[in-house]
Amino acid sequence: MHIISGGDNTKRRNVITLLLVLDIVTTGVVVITEIKNRFDTSNVEAQQAGIEKNVKLTMATKTFTMSMDEVLQDREVNMTGQTYYSGFKTLDDGDTLIIEDKIWNMTYNSQYDATMVLFSSNNSQGLIFSGNITNKFHDGENVKVKLHIIEDKFDYSYQGQTWKIDVEYYKEGWDMTNHTAKYLPASVISA
Repeated sequence: MHIISGGDNTKRRNVITLLLVLDIVTTGVVVITEIKNRFDTSNVEAQQAGIEKNVKLTMATKTFTMSMDEVLQDREVNMTGQTYYSGFKTLDDGDTLIIEDKIWNMTYNSQYDATMVLFSSNNSQGLIFSGNITNKFHDGENVKVKLHIIEDKFDYSYQGQTWKIDVEYYKEGWDMTNHTAKYLPASVISA
């Protein structure tokens, strides 16, 4: 820094003081900017969102083992206004469900190429499998059915009204394109 000589000392001191103040202010602004950049809240929010996403992914891998009766008891349906929900009380999107039960009765329907399986724990409702599985399993046999829970949210027009639909169902038995149930593949049931 070069200061003009030959003036009075007061002027020189004022210039030096002004330059020092400017240097301190400039350094302070640089330090404050650096601190702000290091503690940028958007970065913290992004990190927090990543952690929450990982937690949700980790939590979404729960596995439940139930009888058919327990699955049916876990079902719930709510309808308010033009909103319809059909799902589960304890099962969530991403969960794995293993139904362990005994076959009470199986009926093959050749017209639909599907087999209805009723279970001993609750023989009022069962599962429908694609194809004829009566030659692979028999009444009274203990079986496991491994399914994955999905959630499908969509709008549905009915009689001039638009409904908000939210369905939790078995991934293997749901058509996400047409938003309808479909037969379960025979590969999900085992002895």
